[in-house]
Amino acid sequence: MDGFFFAYTLAVLAVCLVSTVLQAMAWSVKRSRAFVAAGWFFSAYFVELGVIFLDEHLHQNVVFPTEAYYAVTYPVARVAIACMLWGSLWAWVLTAVDAYSRKRLLWPVTLFAAAQVACLALLPYGALRQFLFYTCRQVFCAAMGLFAWRAWRAAPTDEQRAWMGRHRRLLLFFMVGVALTVAEDSLVILVMEPAKSGGLPLYLSERNFCENVLMVVLAAALDRIAWREISFRLTATPAAPPTPRTGGAHGTCDRRTGGRDGRRGGACDRRRAPGLRRHLLQPRGRAHAALCLGPRSHDPGARGAGARVGGTHQPADGRRPRGLRGHREDPRAQHRAQVRR
Repeated sequence: MDGFFFAYTLAVLAVCLVSTVLQAMAWSVKRSRAFVAAGWFFSAYFVELGVIFLDEHLHQNVVFPTEAYYAVTYPVARVAIACMLWGSLWAWVLTAVDAYSRKRLLWPVTLFAAAQVACLALLPYGALRQFLFYTCRQVFCAAMGLFAWRAWRAAPTDEQRAWMGRHRRLLLFFMVGVALTVAEDSLVILVMEPAKSGGLPLYLSERNFCENVLMVVLAAALDRIAWREISFRLTATPAAPPTPRTGGAHGTCDRRTGGRDGRRGGACDRRRAPGLRRHLLQPRGRAHAALCLGPRSHDPGARGAGARVGGTHQPADGRRPRGLRGHREDPRAQHRAQVRR
């Protein structure tokens, strides 16, 4: 029997650990509050069950008085872990029905913690004290289920009602699991005698098999949602990366506005100015610009900057343009210019 409880506890701990990892992976894919709440829920359940498992292991071969059967070990830690555990599940429910708010999250958790502290501080030691301490969490779970059912029935649109209705089977199983958990606690704590006969552990009152089964079902449902998000990201076609704008240390250049990042008169002009001075404002650059952009005229008496004759720009006085003195000129064009002069 001890081997069965050992393997059973390890299996439940493994489910909690795997579920926590899956929720963390889903959160890395889709930054949703629901995955954060589910991850904290499974982590807290792992810690709570691990504490019970540690107590059973430490007191396995130790003579333990049966009068301490109804004791709540580590009461402060138990209250803190329970608040994190069921508060995370409450946050997931609020996110699922699209009713999350910080005030709506904290007030029920505060009342739940106050109820557990009141059971430990005001009630005398005994079976009723332990039963009410563990029943507080089931009352909180029942309130979660009723709130989710009311939000589903009071959804303003048919689309929201249909979206919430996808989890109605999970909600029904959750409420049945809560009722069975209360029934098991009543049987183990209030009816059965505290004994370690038949190899049953002395801390059986701190365990609840229906609650563990409920947690496994929740893990299957929430892990299915998480795996759907992960598999969708794995099979989806990756989006093409955005084309980076060309720009140096001064920022990007927008050709339509001529400025930096859509503003006029920015780094684009500051980068163009050295290039213009280097290539167009030198004497040779000005001469080339005059050859390309100068006025076309076939009038022999054209005056001014010059005329395009024979496809080559020549000044009116027949001299070579400045900056092109090292270039070979067309003799025929020079002869035509002298004759016309």
